[in-house]
Amino acid sequence: MFSAIKKFIHKIQNSSEAVKKLWLVIFGGLASLVVVMIWLNQIQSSLNPINPPVAVKKEEGLMAKTYSLIKNRTANAFNFFKDILGQPRVLTIEKREQNFTPDNLEKIPTTKLPNAK
Repeated sequence: MFSAIKKFIHKIQNSSEAVKKLWLVIFGGLASLVVVMIWLNQIQSSLNPINPPVAVKKEEGLMAKTYSLIKNRTANAFNFFKDILGQPRVLTIEKREQNFTPDNLEKIPTTKLPNAK
């Protein structure tokens, strides 16, 4: 197997430039095709799950539906108030200390601008 591949590569190396370019285009196209196929497969598998969940529909009575509704709403309300009344988030911003003081600077002479006419 490997010796056949080696012979084929040596045959291409010893051939003309036109043949080398032809095989370059063929192998480049095949490699691009493989990469695009892998990419499309990855996109398809991420959009469509491999084993989609099957919805199981079972009949519930009125009491069971009411109980599950009250239970879910109570849990949601509890979580809402727990988030509101929980620990406050504190953000502290400290200003960098400035060590620039305008004292002891040489005076810059003022220049009057000409009046616009």
